[in-house]
Amino acid sequence: MKKLFALVLSLALVVAFAVPALASGWAQLDWQIPVYKDITLTLTGLDLVQNTSAVGSLYAPLSTYYPVVKNSRVHFYAEVVLPDADQLSPAMKRLLASWKLDLDIAVNAITLDDTFKQYKDKALAGTFNVASYGNVNEGFTVSFGTSEYTKGSKTTWGYECWGSVNADGKDAVVNASIGFYNIFKSGIMEIDNNMDGINDFIVINNKTTNTIPALGDGYIVDVCTSTGASNYMYVFFPTSGDKVDKTRPILICANSTDGEFAITKSVVQNPDFLKNNTYATAAQYNALKAVYDKVFKFLGFEYDEANYMTDAHFEHYFGTIMAQSQKITYPNGSVIVNPVTPGLPVTGDNASIVGFAMIAVALVAAAVVTVKKVRA
Repeated sequence: MKKLFALVLSLALVVAFAVPALASGWAQLDWQIPVYKDITLTLTGLDLVQNTSAVGSLYAPLSTYYPVVKNSRVHFYAEVVLPDADQLSPAMKRLLASWKLDLDIAVNAITLDDTFKQYKDKALAGTFNVASYGNVNEGFTVSFGTSEYTKGSKTTWGYECWGSVNADGKDAVVNASIGFYNIFKSGIMEIDNNMDGINDFIVINNKTTNTIPALGDGYIVDVCTSTGASNYMYVFFPTSGDKVDKTRPILICANSTDGEFAITKSVVQNPDFLKNNTYATAAQYNALKAVYDKVFKFLGFEYDEANYMTDAHFEHYFGTIMAQSQKITYPNGSVIVNPVTPGLPVTGDNASIVGFAMIAVALVAAAVVTVKKVRA
């Protein structure tokens, strides 16, 4: 009996240790974590009343966020620390030069005051209109280029904002994020996929830019060279409104000499490439297929799955190069009375796997004792 009990207890211990081990899953790999080279972002809620002392006047940071209702005032401070300019990596310098670093302040259920204050290394650097940098009702964006860095030391930029809660019955939220983003500029979106500051793809809204007039409305997805340059390797998606126009062929080009082929299917292979009713030669096919594979792997769907395509789609799926964020939530202060309904009493947390395992151990032990008594 003692041996059996010892065995059951050992199994229980194995289960107890195994469950959390299995639940941990895969850990994040180092290379999956964006490297910011000492760029940091903090977002702090501030008191509404100044804390005056002999050394000056300060707004104390909030340790607990107070409940709010409509017309409640809120006060917060976003701070960005930029590294020494001499410590920037080549990739970071390219990103700053071509993409810039954007600080986004966004609010929900809050209307910001018309102005915000900017600080550099804790000293007031100016008061600016929110409307010049965004929308008072939604927030604003400040961009940092290479000129905002200081050689020989880190630079701290601060943004002090006030606002008023504009609705009852919901939490008031402030979101601050900082990062590098791929966006459309004058109908062209340069896309860095691997945070090295070099274009991997260039997407062109042909309707906006009229880059290739003969193609009409649609998007050119251009595969860049290792240096980020365009090299006549692209797929063109014709569009009608927000959708890919299935009445027109999707075109593909691998070089300036052979020109564009229509992507199609044939009894020989899928995809196939057709120009003037003639299929691509073996050499042409290999070059076109290489472009095809790169573009559709990048987009994440196959040729016949192309459906909606807009500027917003590209910015949604490929907009973020790297980013980090902070959040403040002022809880809803409205009093809401729920109707009384009968319910089962709450006796504790949900039962865990370990709990079930221990119950099973107890049942086994009880069964052993019962069997022993019966046999006796």
